[in-house]
Amino acid sequence: MIKNIKIYNTKTGEFFKKEPLLPVLPFRNIKANYYPPEHKLNGGALQDLIEHCFSLEDQKLLLGYVGCAINEPGYRWHKENLMLLGKAGIGKTSLLNAILSIFETTTVLKPSDFSKSSRFGMAKFPESDTVYVQEMETGNSDFCSTIKSIASGADISIEKKGVDAFTLNGDYIPRLFFDGNTLPKSFANEVHDKAFIRRTLIIFPKCDFAQRGRNQKYNEEDLYKQECLDWLCQAANKVYEELDLKNIHDRIGNDSKGENKYLDWDERYNRIY
Repeated sequence: MIKNIKIYNTKTGEFFKKEPLLPVLPFRNIKANYYPPEHKLNGGALQDLIEHCFSLEDQKLLLGYVGCAINEPGYRWHKENLMLLGKAGIGKTSLLNAILSIFETTTVLKPSDFSKSSRFGMAKFPESDTVYVQEMETGNSDFCSTIKSIASGADISIEKKGVDAFTLNGDYIPRLFFDGNTLPKSFANEVHDKAFIRRTLIIFPKCDFAQRGRNQKYNEEDLYKQECLDWLCQAANKVYEELDLKNIHDRIGNDSKGENKYLDWDERYNRIY
């Protein structure tokens, strides 16, 4: 139930591992227990949904991204955003709520909270481990430009009621998870922005999460069992450590595949506009 201890070098501003064989404390607050990779865990309903409803490629993207959310300061190393796209009513919210329950504090927002007219929309960022953005298809140009800035690792300005506006260092920005029926119309303007496309990780379910649950006779609350969270932590860290061993600055996804997914997403799901 341990992970490699990360040490922060105040001179270089980088984290490094003291010993490659020592298992590293998570950067975020999580509710899961740590188990070594060789310890076989049964992830129950959550493992079944992830392994049955996603391709192997999308499983790796999802788990690797969760690993980044657990272990990394902001968007310092992996500068991607994960977006779960699928038709309405298939259980996207239920699945992501279960996945994000591994973290102590998750703030749920809508794209409108990122607009310039919403002064306090991001007020809870400093105390959040992750942020879950629902119904991303409603996002406007303000939403698009803000998440581009966040993924680049830039600092952001935060306003809270009764407190002077302040700057939140990019290292302390929580990972964002997105869901939607489709991508926002404002994203169409970014089709030629290769950096943005490269940082946009899109995953599609192969099946209906809710229907799979009914077929397997488990309830939504089964996704929140401790065994599910422990398995998710272990599986996410395994993928993350594979990325880490290769090169900590490597992208989570594959450039060419990520770009193709961005460009052909509307062929897999009808646009809503």
